[in-house]
Amino acid sequence: MKNPALLLLFLFVFLSCDSDDSVDPITKIATIYIDESEVDNCFYTIKTENNEVFTTNNLPGEYSESTFESRIIYRVTEEICNCGFAGSLVKIEIVKLVEI
Repeated sequence: MKNPALLLLFLFVFLSCDSDDSVDPITKIATIYIDESEVDNCFYTIKTENNEVFTTNNLPGEYSESTFESRIIYRVTEEICNCGFAGSLVKIEIVKLVEI
């Protein structure tokens, strides 16, 4: 091999590339809103500490409060849900939820 430095440079660049983090779980503090009447087509609305708003199909565990604070670990899905007054929200998959 005539140029080992070129091979080392190639390996360094290839190995230092970041992978796609879209499937990695995200942890945030969030407020969970539960709409028992489901007037806007979304039973659960999740608003994170930095004002991102999501929806989900279900919460792990039993929750009877209409609003509560939690620490959630979630993954963002490709699904979009039409939530009436809230507009179109991205659906998340909740991996873990701890009420605060």
